[in-house]
Amino acid sequence: MRSVKSLKNVVFGWGMQLLIILLGFVCRTVFIQELGESYLGLSGLFANVLTMLSLAELGIGTAIIFSLYKPIAENNQQQIIALMRFYQKFYRAVGCFVLVIGTALAPLLPHLIKEMPDIPYLYVIYLMHVVNTGISYFYSYKTAFVNANQENFLVSLNHGICYTVMVGIQIGVLLLTHNFMVYFAVQMAATLAENVIISHIADRRYPFLRSKESYKIDPTIARQIKTNTLAMIGHNVGTIVMGSTDNLIISKFVGIVEVGLYSNYQMIINSVHTILNQAFSAITSSVGNLLVLGEDKQKEETFYMIFFVDFWLYGFCATALFCLSNPFIELWVGEQYLYSVPIVAVLAAKFYCTGIRQACNTFKGAAGLYMQDVYKPYMEVVVNLVISLVLVKRIGILGVFLGTLITTLVVATWIEPMVLFRYEFGKGPWRYFGKYLQYGAVMTATAALTYRLCAAVAAGGIGGFVLRLMLVAVVPNLAYLLLFFWSREFRLLLQTLKGAVGKKGL
Repeated sequence: MRSVKSLKNVVFGWGMQLLIILLGFVCRTVFIQELGESYLGLSGLFANVLTMLSLAELGIGTAIIFSLYKPIAENNQQQIIALMRFYQKFYRAVGCFVLVIGTALAPLLPHLIKEMPDIPYLYVIYLMHVVNTGISYFYSYKTAFVNANQENFLVSLNHGICYTVMVGIQIGVLLLTHNFMVYFAVQMAATLAENVIISHIADRRYPFLRSKESYKIDPTIARQIKTNTLAMIGHNVGTIVMGSTDNLIISKFVGIVEVGLYSNYQMIINSVHTILNQAFSAITSSVGNLLVLGEDKQKEETFYMIFFVDFWLYGFCATALFCLSNPFIELWVGEQYLYSVPIVAVLAAKFYCTGIRQACNTFKGAAGLYMQDVYKPYMEVVVNLVISLVLVKRIGILGVFLGTLITTLVVATWIEPMVLFRYEFGKGPWRYFGKYLQYGAVMTATAALTYRLCAAVAAGGIGGFVLRLMLVAVVPNLAYLLLFFWSREFRLLLQTLKGAVGKKGL
């Protein structure tokens, strides 16, 4: 049953995300043509500034989702209602906090941008971003419950439909009015509509959530939430600093136009990461159910199977990003938007090293292992900021990306598996590290080979891009298949997929 739900969630998630990515590129193309690089960079900067305010969430959302796995598995509706009632009140308070503090930060904008662009109503645009971020919190607790109940496909379907309507209207607005504020007002309306709709779906599908009865959270669960929340504060700090400070440093030390240039690569990378993350998000609730009800051997075998899938997906996509990003951007918006090959290589490596942690973090999060490595994010913050600030002054924008890559390798890569294996599997992570090095070596070798073959393609334009795309599709996947066909993880993956498809009747 777990594998069936996971497969359904992955299929729906990927389908909707592919649609969203295609529409996003169309909308971005029109945006660049109608409004230019300055608006593009400004929008990316504001989004990153407001991401910092998500620290107000304190990790309580993640702690509550973990606490829901057991009540959902046991169909304990009273505890579910008690947790959701608390979740609702807290997230509405967070939304209000973001609105108030985000507005108060407006006077600091000149200190975040090297050269203020000549854009009218700059502060109004910023405040619109604040409102859009704030209102997203008011209904997100219902989304979280749907996901925890292993029905992520409902969230994916709702998001895909709302996004499609939004992009259609936004493109029309850009072509007719060339007005960024009207364009972004459409996004605000779509954010509100998406949250209201998923809330209505949750109420219809789980009518007990509308209960007016008052229940108390079990004292054991309450203590667990408190402990996990204290740990998640630090984890949120680390995640936000690692994910959001690149644009801030680039804006301050390089320039707002460079933020816009990076945003094109960032959009491609984030699009790929979002597609892959759909798979891991879709199975998180099933992993949580496995860790509650499964046997020790089954848990560990499942982990290594998912780690293998993690490697294959992120290894292939990192190779594709390295080989195809520049040819794609040149076709899409022109060669003046291109980065040098070393910068693209570092971005692809950063993408892989972050993505290969997905399996470990999925299990660690589903097991509620937040306090055990509470020190890790603070190490990430210090190392990332120091290295990035030193290197950006010496080698420019490449130094910012190297700072994040080095931080990931020297901090997160070894701490996270050590915590998971010690506290969940009760053993050392040496088999994991062996496979990590094996997978990394295979990915690097196949990426280098694929790049050299792509570089040998003399044709340009769309024809040349298609030839490179074919090479990228065949070379790394064929290499992975030949090298790992007889591996234990590959055989288990085939068995799992056959079982899930058979039960679904496909």
